[in-house]
Amino acid sequence: MLQRQEIIQQFLWGISILDSYISFNSSLNYHDINILSENFMRDLLKILYDFTLINANSEHRNMYGYDLYNVEKKLIIQVSSSAKPEK
Repeated sequence: MLQRQEIIQQFLWGISILDSYISFNSSLNYHDINILSENFMRDLLKILYDFTLINANSEHRNMYGYDLYNVEKKLIIQVSSSAKPEK
């Protein structure tokens, strides 16, 4: 139980740091971390749900509307660092 709790706390700490880093860099109009975040989410969803996703930006730069997809499972996912309604 203690090991599980420690893993969860470390994960939450890491996500919090990533969130702060993205927010700070976005305020400076630096968006390179967004590409890394897409790959991070792709890998995390693979671990959590066994989704095999493709990063759409690896095929077409700055794909509009979605970032990750799986044709076989008919999944599309948008990874966003914006809380604006238009996203």
